[in-house]
Amino acid sequence: MTDGRTSKAAGLLRVTRSLRDSLFGSTQSKYEARHDLLRWLVMKFDFQLYNRNLIWFQDEEYRKVWAEFPDTNDFVHERRFNLYYFAKSVRAVPGDLAECGVFKGAGSFLMLSATEDTGKFLHGFDSFEGLSKPNQFDHVASDHTFKWKENDIAVDESIAMHNLAKYSDRFAFHKGWIPERFHEVDQARFCMVHIDVDLYE
Repeated sequence: MTDGRTSKAAGLLRVTRSLRDSLFGSTQSKYEARHDLLRWLVMKFDFQLYNRNLIWFQDEEYRKVWAEFPDTNDFVHERRFNLYYFAKSVRAVPGDLAECGVFKGAGSFLMLSATEDTGKFLHGFDSFEGLSKPNQFDHVASDHTFKWKENDIAVDESIAMHNLAKYSDRFAFHKGWIPERFHEVDQARFCMVHIDVDLYE
């Protein structure tokens, strides 16, 4: 056989084994085989798949907290899981919290949830008018990357306020162009600052 045919035959054998294991294997081998089949499928269409050994989407504590966010769509995103546990890790560290780029308040909600009963206060910075005009540093050549426009992801401040109502006594928004509002907290001490912005400026 040529190298190409050998490679195809080996690939077909792996797929066949994965199909068998996905139906008749142990609980663990079924899970691994189904992940392998899905990975093979998405690679054919130039997509990527999360590593099968990640546990964030099965974490009961995080899922319970995220389900309480009023604007949740039940999508469990890895970076939100990480944000929640990063915030939880600083519960005993002196200082308050800050988020630059509040949007609908999901990140702030997770940080406030993770630090519940600690007395930590969160300062949220956002224009609530969407993005400023992208400059030359914000243009991406890849066809797979979203191209931002001025005023994209604009969300009214009232939406974020509603989503964070559970913690109404533990946060304040600093509305406006983010860098121009930092002086309002220059005397504050922070244990965690989450920077979730999209443009170079």
